[in-house]
Amino acid sequence: MNNRTGLYIVALVVCIFIGFGVYQFQQNYEYYEEDTNTGFSIEAKRNPYLAAELFLQDNGVETYSGINTLDFKQIDPAATILLIDANSALSSPAQVDEIIDWVQEGGYLITSVRENNDRDDSLFARLGVAVEVDDDYSYEKESFEETLDQILKDSEEIMDESDKTRYEQLTSPLILSFENTKDKLSVRFPKHKHLHWSESGIYDELVYAAENEYGYHFLQFAYGEGYITILSKIEIWNSYQIGNDDNAYLLALLANQDSPFYIIYDLNIPSLFQLLKEYASELLLTIMLITALWIWKSSIRLGTIKSPPIPSYRAFSDHIKAMAEFQMSEGNQQVLLNSLKDSVFDKVRVREPKIDHYTLSQQAEVISHYCHYKQNIISKWLRQFDEETTNQSTFLQQVQIAYSIRKQL
Repeated sequence: MNNRTGLYIVALVVCIFIGFGVYQFQQNYEYYEEDTNTGFSIEAKRNPYLAAELFLQDNGVETYSGINTLDFKQIDPAATILLIDANSALSSPAQVDEIIDWVQEGGYLITSVRENNDRDDSLFARLGVAVEVDDDYSYEKESFEETLDQILKDSEEIMDESDKTRYEQLTSPLILSFENTKDKLSVRFPKHKHLHWSESGIYDELVYAAENEYGYHFLQFAYGEGYITILSKIEIWNSYQIGNDDNAYLLALLANQDSPFYIIYDLNIPSLFQLLKEYASELLLTIMLITALWIWKSSIRLGTIKSPPIPSYRAFSDHIKAMAEFQMSEGNQQVLLNSLKDSVFDKVRVREPKIDHYTLSQQAEVISHYCHYKQNIISKWLRQFDEETTNQSTFLQQVQIAYSIRKQL
């Protein structure tokens, strides 16, 4: 078999393998598309009412959103405001007066009553509207509201059967009907709270009220040229719930196509401690441990408490004695004595200029007059200067007397 025949055989085998691979690929390869729920985008998490804003924009409504910012100088007098938390946005009586005046001139306000609405000067106090909470409703030992919100947030866009069952247990449907539509709307509201109102409110007329077996959940008042709509739970239009039941349809009916729509929401930002506890619990524990160790180290004491040393000072006589002993050991005792004598006489000359001409007894008398030593001691002290002092005690006594006389002079 020549080389050409071998090359043909190898080429044939390679072709067979390639053909077999292509056949297997065509038999086993299948192309399909799969949608994966990745949750809300960052923008949607920052703005919990972004879905409502985009929905209204798609329906031709000029829509804006912001965080608790109400500037009526820039808001159209005929606009609609969806105010998520009126207590937070209207924190002063002046702001309440401002929005009431805005409604009276033709504005349309949509909001809800919070459970902790206990301010006498709030918008709802002036309207005479309050919320009643039934404490009989609870679920798995958690608060009713927190359980409901957690179901919706955990499921985000997709709610499984178990979540739907729990959601239906915690809410009840409210049937709404309006003149501008023949369809009846079904919107679910929490069972545990409902609205009630007083006829003494500042409104002109109760235009519409909707209730179910658990109480009223939708009230609409006319005031001046405008309207105020109050719901028991306005969160039915956040991004978690707007797709449920007829929530989006209700929002579209309440929005005026010919005027701007403002969504004013609030952000419940957790504290730094809560963020650290949830996302960096190990770091928080380490910081607390280091702080505890630092406090313990700063306060620790080893051994007994030592009293501060009492400062001790040597007497002047001790210094004189030490100097005299040093000069005695060096053989300079006579030099020291003469120096001290000259120092004493220098001070006496200030008072008795002629003392050098006095006799020894007269000098002793003058010196004793200016110090507490007697004349005989001074005389003895003066006579010792003429003698060579070899006795240490006598030398020390002479030095001490000399210093004492000089100090008194």
